[in-house]
Amino acid sequence: MSKTPEQLYQEREKRINDAIALKKPDRVPVIGYTGLFAAEHLGMTHEELMNDIDKAVEASFQANMYFQPDLAWGGISLGPILEAIDFKQLK
Repeated sequence: MSKTPEQLYQEREKRINDAIALKKPDRVPVIGYTGLFAAEHLGMTHEELMNDIDKAVEASFQANMYFQPDLAWGGISLGPILEAIDFKQLK
């Protein structure tokens, strides 16, 4: 019998909270930050991911749905911010 989304959420929440409280969780929690891998996973360029917030969110969502981490970061589109501060290390 498969578990409901609510049951899976409760298991993941308990796992993360146990780790934070230095208790022994049922298994090691996996925290997903897909970063630029999300772009590669969906066949988009790094530039698209960095400059289009909608694409960044969708790429992050799809990668997290595929890998099912216990905790995940959302999509972030940093291109405009990095350009505004004249950041050149990622050119």
